[in-house]
Amino acid sequence: MNIAIIANGNINNYIIHTEKIRKSDFIIACDGGLNHLYTMNVMPNLIVGDMDSVSPHVIEAYKSIKTIKYPGEKNETDLELALQQALLYYPSSITVYAAIGGRFDHALGNIHCIAAVSDVVFTEIWDEHTSIYCVTQAHTVHQEDYQFVSLIPLTSHVKNITTDGLKYPLKNECLYIEQTRGISNEFVSASATINLELGTLIIIRSKIR
Repeated sequence: MNIAIIANGNINNYIIHTEKIRKSDFIIACDGGLNHLYTMNVMPNLIVGDMDSVSPHVIEAYKSIKTIKYPGEKNETDLELALQQALLYYPSSITVYAAIGGRFDHALGNIHCIAAVSDVVFTEIWDEHTSIYCVTQAHTVHQEDYQFVSLIPLTSHVKNITTDGLKYPLKNECLYIEQTRGISNEFVSASATINLELGTLIIIRSKIR
């Protein structure tokens, strides 16, 4: 089962997002993400958040949908809480929409949120130009229609990385959080393999430079 979580960040192309979200098995609206679903005319299965970013007429339109409401003053972001709820359904994958753009602190926090659950279930932040997810072990990255791929450490360093299928390969080398060496690599085949010994690596595939 693939779960879609719609957050409160930017959506530039509603047509593409609507088509992809409708293919999901279960849809969670994360606070202001409910506004996006209203624009798309998509019905969520669950609403999660403190509801401080949702328009009143949207709340009224979806009043029949199961809602888990949290207080405005809390230690977690709405996305972290939505991910916690998603895990209760034992999904095979989670795709998070509208999680980048807007406030940078939220975007950065959202990447940390998906990293926290990535060892449990494959979790990706997606928009029409970008795919972001985290890995801690050997992984195959598929090019699909992405031109660039960046490998960015989330931990202080990622140890003994070896890649195959990228223009600028690594051979038993480390990437460090304070360096930018892994940014903007390119695919030279339909997929690339990444092996690593220790650490968490953010994989970012991009269609734009």
